[in-house]
Amino acid sequence: MDAELAVSLAALGERTRHYEDRRFKPGKLEPVADALWRVSAGYLDVEASARARDLD
Repeated sequence: MDAELAVSLAALGERTRHYEDRRFKPGKLEPVADALWRVSAGYLDVEASARARDLD
């Protein structure tokens, strides 16, 4: 299970970074896609903070 969670987290991070790179390029965004990006980015921030806290 830990391996699957690690793979899922890595994929989420990679896709979120990819979308972030694209989101500021010219063109219209779909509201749903932007909302999903915000949720993904927020989750990654919380997860990183929790991981850092666990290392302390």
